[in-house]
Amino acid sequence: MFSGTNRNTLQAAKDLVSLKLQIDEKGRTSPSDIPSDLHGPCSGGEYGPLFGDGFLHNIIPFYEYLESSKKSINVMNVPTLQTMGSSWRIWPDPNISEEDKTNILERLCSDVEIKQTHYTHIPELNLFIAHEGKNRVNFFRFHNIEYIPARVALEHYPAPERITVHTLEFAGQQDVWAVIDEQYAQKINYFSYALPLLRAYGVKITDRWPEHFPDIIELIAYSTNTIQSKISNSHSIDLNDIQKKKKQKKDTYERSEAYINCNYIELDTNYRLLSFVKLYIFLVILFIISFCLLLNINSEFFEKFCISLLSFISAIFFFITAPIIRCKRKNLRDK
Repeated sequence: MFSGTNRNTLQAAKDLVSLKLQIDEKGRTSPSDIPSDLHGPCSGGEYGPLFGDGFLHNIIPFYEYLESSKKSINVMNVPTLQTMGSSWRIWPDPNISEEDKTNILERLCSDVEIKQTHYTHIPELNLFIAHEGKNRVNFFRFHNIEYIPARVALEHYPAPERITVHTLEFAGQQDVWAVIDEQYAQKINYFSYALPLLRAYGVKITDRWPEHFPDIIELIAYSTNTIQSKISNSHSIDLNDIQKKKKQKKDTYERSEAYINCNYIELDTNYRLLSFVKLYIFLVILFIISFCLLLNINSEFFEKFCISLLSFISAIFFFITAPIIRCKRKNLRDK
């Protein structure tokens, strides 16, 4: 047992490693039966078993939150049953002769081969992830070789008290979400694979969703716009960002529904009886005609008529420009 490892997660880690091997083996003969995020295209374009880190990223929440240790990379004897490999290029032959097996083992344990390896140790989860040297993992496993000599870097998974897992009933099905630091949420798609390891690690698992969190429906609705981009390959949803967007939406709605005083010009065109330009042109023409008649016609009747018409036009201008209309802000031209 390596120092700093979590003994509680040992069996759960071995079970998860065995699960990946079972999925990889099934994928060799029936790849269509395996979901593409557990077996499929690799980053280099190859099709086959996922690399260990890609597999874990799709199983364990907040895998991208791993923190690298400042300790240098050391050569270690890595426990085979706790190591996730990926035989995407060479699948070991369990029926090779003892002589061939010995020759391969001697080569893989040589200094030259060991220098080409790169593994990651996550002590909190009792897992080792093979990056360079991933094909050899299944060879050691098939031939019951207990340890793999490899260069190992140390990375740390977030502390269990930072994470809470919520198992919920949603739309007639079980939905499982993990939340870290009371702020970032990730959906656990393969919760039957993830929960044993998380439970063994000491993560709190509850069937309640805190009232101060956004509703699950809101989480899904806002999720496409709340990806936490600061962390590469992250699918974390920022709960605080959702609450902020909800508040902005509420404030916008309340502001648009508020009643204010306005004039006719400020109204949205959908709420005007006449176009302002047409009405303005009509009133100007009417004003000019009335004024000309008033100056050129010597008739008491026409004088009174023109004065009344000018007064009416002035009243219309007042109605257009004075803030005497009561309406909702959403009905204004400039909301």
